Amino acid sequence: MGTDREEWISKRAYELWEQAGRPEGQDEEQWHAASAEWAAEFGPVEAPLPNDISTENPD
Repeated sequence: MGTDREEWISKRAYELWEQAGRPEGQDEEQWHAASAEWAAEFGPVEAPLPNDISTENPD
C-alpha cells in the first residue's frame, strides 16, 4: 500500500508544481499539499509498529 500512496502523492505533487509555474525550492510544499489531499480522500496512513511491539492484548 505504501508504494501506491507514494506514487499517487508523487504524481499529484508534480501536477501541483506544474500548476504553480514550476517554482524552484518548493518541492516539499507541493509534497505536503499532495499528502494532505491523499489523507482527505483516502484517510490517514497509520505508521507501522516497530517489530518489538505487539498489538495483541497480554491479558
